[in-house]
Amino acid sequence: MPTPSPTTDGPLLRNFIGGEWVESRGSDELLITDPATGERLARVPLSPAREVGQAVAAARDAFPAWRAIPAVQRARVMFRLKQLLEEHLEELALGVSREPKPKREIRKATTKSEATETSAISRFESSIG
Repeated sequence: MPTPSPTTDGPLLRNFIGGEWVESRGSDELLITDPATGERLARVPLSPAREVGQAVAAARDAFPAWRAIPAVQRARVMFRLKQLLEEHLEELALGVSREPKPKREIRKATTKSEATETSAISRFESSIG
C-alpha cells in the first residue's frame, strides 16, 4: 500500500497503549474520509497483531488497580466522564457526524444511554444503601 501524504490525506493517528500515545510500526493504514464531502480526514494504522497484543496486555495489567478502587470512586470517575460528554455533546456530534451516522442518530443514542444510565444509577445507589 503506498504511503499517503500527511498533508493531503490527513494526520496518521496513533494508538493509546499503556497510558501513552504510540505510533504503530505497521505499514498498512486506512484512510478515513467524510462520506458527505469526500474530504480526507485522517489515516488510521492497521496495527499488527503484536501491537494489538501489547494493548490487550496493558489493559489487562491496568485492570487490577482499577478493580481495587472502591466502587463509589469508580462511579464518580464514570459520572465525570458522562458530564464531560454532555458538556461537549455538540462538538462530539459534529465530529462523529463526519462519519456516516447522522447527528440525530448520535443524539438518539445519547438519550438512550441516559435512560440506561439512570437505571444503572438507581441500582447502584440501592446496592450501597
